[in-house]
Amino acid sequence: MASSESTKSYISKYPDIKSKVLGKTEFQASICGFGCYRIDDGIPQHQQALEKALLSGINLIDTSSNYSDGGSEILVGKVLNKLLAENKINRENTIVVSKGGYLQGSNLKLGMEREQSGKGFKEVVKCTQDLWHCISPDFLENQITLSLQRLNLDKIDVYLLHNPEYFLTYSIISDPERREREYYRRIKEAFVHLESEVKHGRISYYGISSNTFAEKESKQNFTSLEKVIAIANEISEQNHFAVVQFPMNLIENGGMNIVNQHNGTKTFLQLAGENNLGV
Repeated sequence: MASSESTKSYISKYPDIKSKVLGKTEFQASICGFGCYRIDDGIPQHQQALEKALLSGINLIDTSSNYSDGGSEILVGKVLNKLLAENKINRENTIVVSKGGYLQGSNLKLGMEREQSGKGFKEVVKCTQDLWHCISPDFLENQITLSLQRLNLDKIDVYLLHNPEYFLTYSIISDPERREREYYRRIKEAFVHLESEVKHGRISYYGISSNTFAEKESKQNFTSLEKVIAIANEISEQNHFAVVQFPMNLIENGGMNIVNQHNGTKTFLQLAGENNLGV
């Protein structure tokens, strides 16, 4: 966690960059972040863009293990370590967010090889021939290890389950209530593991990135923030569930307009704010 002195230094160094505290993480985050979807190692313009962003005061980087088949994390690691070595940025004031859940490309190859050897990841959802999904503890442990290697970092500041609702979309469980119970059981198992990752110093906080947080409750693959918060609190009142990510733009505006939480009395953003979650 950034110290109050380093936070003050960041704010004074970049007075034109608006920032705010990212929920209970207490990280001071620029309100504009650098998204790494389709950002890839080896493309000079991508490296130049990330360097420009960081040197301009944008301090939140959002990436994932499956973005460019790991190439996104590799690029982030190279740029971060270059600028840190040159003393141009402060690691304490740089927020690295990554995610895990998808088995595509090299991850899918790894999953298939492990399955063929009798040591497959547990509870894999086979969505299509080219896409599997998993949030089991053994898979998350593997993914965090690989992400840290690609990023060349000792710790990921925020680690998110990447679209866990793929289970609801592709599950072979036909009974809706049983399917829902199984979904949140898997999220709880993942959270228990992520708490252990915090304890071992490999991540600082965790959360969920879901495309269905702001959907109507009636949608089959809807993810209830209310239920997720309850799960985290069941594990520990001092849990490190701290950040949520979801689509929010002029077209996808359900986060502030659809009342889908707390028995139809609150929106996603209202509930997230009341629970001091970084969004």
